[in-house]
Amino acid sequence: MDKGSREGYSYILLILILGSLVLVAISIFMIQTFAIEYGIGAGAYIQSGGNVSRVVAILQPTAAAQTSLYHSMLDSYLAFIISLILFWTSMMLLSHRKSRYESTMRRYSFSHAILSAVYALLVYITIGSSGAASGIIGAYIDLAYLVATLCFAIDMYAEYATRRYVRVQKTRRINISIDPASPYANIVSLREQLFATLHGNVCIVDKHFNSKAMENLYRLLDGNFGNLGSVKVVTSGEMLDSDFGSNFYDMQKELKNLGVEFEVKVMAGSDAEAQHERFIFDDNHAAKIPPLNIINRKSEHITSTGLLESKRRFAELYQRALKYENYVSREG
Repeated sequence: MDKGSREGYSYILLILILGSLVLVAISIFMIQTFAIEYGIGAGAYIQSGGNVSRVVAILQPTAAAQTSLYHSMLDSYLAFIISLILFWTSMMLLSHRKSRYESTMRRYSFSHAILSAVYALLVYITIGSSGAASGIIGAYIDLAYLVATLCFAIDMYAEYATRRYVRVQKTRRINISIDPASPYANIVSLREQLFATLHGNVCIVDKHFNSKAMENLYRLLDGNFGNLGSVKVVTSGEMLDSDFGSNFYDMQKELKNLGVEFEVKVMAGSDAEAQHERFIFDDNHAAKIPPLNIINRKSEHITSTGLLESKRRFAELYQRALKYENYVSREG
């Protein structure tokens, strides 16, 4: 999904958050209204000595509806709790928008949809049993139905978009042949078939990551930075050339201006010796790759690899590695 589509998606989620806040406000209004009505009716009933016929005519309906008002008041408290959960869930949807095609996003959208339907049903039962759906309270109830329906529609859209994207993504398998005789064509092929499809957080393990590798990485990702949240590289110190530092800081600054975090970490000596495999992965797929500094010039067949295992291995190396800035300070 391009940057414009992602911004549009964020605006929709903001509407969902505002809608959830409206439901919170309506719940508070219902609690106050039913509590006041119940208190007035109870007071009139007690003052009449338990005889509704002796209550002032204007208060007789309220005094006679004590049981239903009591249950409606309890239901309003429950609606308030549900509305708070709806608001929290909508906030989680917004905070996870960069990984919105993962199972986490789907769970939040599905939960929000179910709770929106439950909220609308609860309001219907509450008001239906109280007989108070008139005047200003009737207007608020109509607003509750409208907002709950809007929330449910947004949730269904999110669920549909997620299912559709995941279904397409599952069919995509990485299968790229690199021909050393055509380095330029290789860059184009790599960009179109692999690097332009990356989304969210990109992680790379390449112990030969140097200035040339950084240049190739930028060329391969150029045009797709709007879909990325971060690019993290784990490398070794053996290939870091004299220009690496200035190139790294320049690229880090430029990517920050594009809203992308760029980080390089240097593996510990034992990890660098043991780690020979190179791979790249995003939120959905992983692939084995040749060294990025010669990725378009080495005869190799690039294929998919296990995402979970890639994430596990990257996490191990990343945890023990030093940030490039700290590595330079220590070596200096």
